[in-house]
Amino acid sequence: MKKPELRQSLAMHQKQKMIPKMMLAGEMMMLPLEELEMKLEQLLQENPFLEFEERMFCFACEQPLDRYLDFCPNCGRIVRNDTGYYLEDPGSFSEKRSFKELLEEEILSCVELSKEELKLLEVILANLDEEGFLRLDLRKFAFHLGVPEDQLQGVIEKVRAEGFVGFAAADTLEFVLLQCLNKGLITLEESFQLRKHPEKIRFLLKKGESLFVSFREFFEAGLDERGRKELDDTRRVSYDAEIVALGGDEYGVLLFDSPYLKLTLNEGFISLFKDKRSSLNSREQSFLEERLHEAREILSCLRYRNSLLLRALEYIVFREKKYLAGDNTAFVPLLQKEVAEALGVSIAAVCQVLKGKRVLLPSGVVKEVKFFFDPSYPAKQVIKQLIQKEDHKKPLSDASIAAYLRKQGFSVSRRTVTLYRDQLGILPSHSRKKLYASMTS
Repeated sequence: MKKPELRQSLAMHQKQKMIPKMMLAGEMMMLPLEELEMKLEQLLQENPFLEFEERMFCFACEQPLDRYLDFCPNCGRIVRNDTGYYLEDPGSFSEKRSFKELLEEEILSCVELSKEELKLLEVILANLDEEGFLRLDLRKFAFHLGVPEDQLQGVIEKVRAEGFVGFAAADTLEFVLLQCLNKGLITLEESFQLRKHPEKIRFLLKKGESLFVSFREFFEAGLDERGRKELDDTRRVSYDAEIVALGGDEYGVLLFDSPYLKLTLNEGFISLFKDKRSSLNSREQSFLEERLHEAREILSCLRYRNSLLLRALEYIVFREKKYLAGDNTAFVPLLQKEVAEALGVSIAAVCQVLKGKRVLLPSGVVKEVKFFFDPSYPAKQVIKQLIQKEDHKKPLSDASIAAYLRKQGFSVSRRTVTLYRDQLGILPSHSRKKLYASMTS
């Protein structure tokens, strides 16, 4: 038997490693404005070398502005807008609370939850859409959070048991079924059958009970007059950037002027550190040097995030000028690869910086940036708007919606409309008619 021999190998191996700065930059780019503000507030409290920048500056070229200007004198980009949508003080919106804030307050006043359950509740509330639905696969959602699915479902059931019927339902069908179960109109076995065969929902709607079509509608119906006033439709929807019409066919992009995006080094504390450095021991010096290095990296990552987001949105605006001017037929679905090549960055960087971002269009409508990358998204939005405004006595059929879309320049068939409607969680016309009738009876 041969004895094992030691051999020297000169083969080259390449391993990809993420340095701390790359991890921080990736995290900052992926966070939408509200979550980024929370992250930066935490870093600001932990690091004495950071402070707010009192002066205005251009997010693109980082040129300080000594006075309030509409355009940067260095790069010519718009830096301020007085059209009425843009306000500098985010605190001015604090008078009215959002649907999720009121919902959380009501739940906490009625439901006793442990610390772990409270954390899960906050995550659930953060992922509810505008209609109050949790349009996520619960198993994948629990896996992503690192908790058992039963634990997540337990929090949802605990909230539902205290009168919040249909809380975190996946769509309108599930919400209607949960209401009927609560009212005793159907059995649990019948609800399972109706989930498999939603076309049989007519049997359910013939029972003539008053039902709601969304959890938000159900929740708002139970609010008092003060609560409804706080949910006035004029409240602001958060967004990361604004597309501003400059005249003619020209548009500019304006990042939301959050004070957290204007962090800078605390020169006073740096000067104090240099003066007192000799009187500090080695451990204290090392700690403060690490904090100073961390502060510089945070600012570098934040500036890169702002600059890349601004450039990416400017390219999207350049490609979608005709659509922004009101021509729906001129909408051009984009590819992240196209944006990355135009900016000279990786596709991963574009994906990260645009993830979860929302923009305010010149029309005053807030949309997610993914709108510009989904070829089916515009058609889905038109379908949703049509059904919201339809005559409750004569709901629109899929064929009539398809005909309207074709007139608007969309190349869709009736089957495609049916597919999009199902993906939006909207019932067919005959079922909506029964549902509307039950609500008015």
